[in-house]
Amino acid sequence: MKIKMHVLFISFISSILLTGCGGETGEKPWHPYSYSDSYGDFYIWLASESYEDKDTCIKAAKYALSDSEDPSLEDPHGCIFYSNNYILAAYNYWFNTDREHIYCLFETYNPDAVENKSRYYPLLKSTKREDIKPGSGECITEPDTSSFL
Repeated sequence: MKIKMHVLFISFISSILLTGCGGETGEKPWHPYSYSDSYGDFYIWLASESYEDKDTCIKAAKYALSDSEDPSLEDPHGCIFYSNNYILAAYNYWFNTDREHIYCLFETYNPDAVENKSRYYPLLKSTKREDIKPGSGECITEPDTSSFL
């Protein structure tokens, strides 16, 4: 009985931390990405669609790739999580993101991104260093420098 109470307490505290601390998350925080021939590397579909959960995002990306009129988009694909909530962003970075294509969890200082509930997000390895303006943000996890441009 004592162990069960500890598990319930830890579960309760974890759920509060994961859902309530650190900032807002948009209604559709999951964004698909895939390999793009025309881009020459992985590409986030920021302008297209975003989804409420990872499973829906993955299914939609898979369908979009199979039914795409854009032959440059192809597998592999995945989804990444954007949020102003550091704890949720970190949790999804460590446990719900295929980090093979990810350089780091990035914190942007761009006020527009914060307004759009996208302060924290995984930065793809395909992001070119010169595309990151000095002072615009920083990696808040140890970068995976394998094949970062």
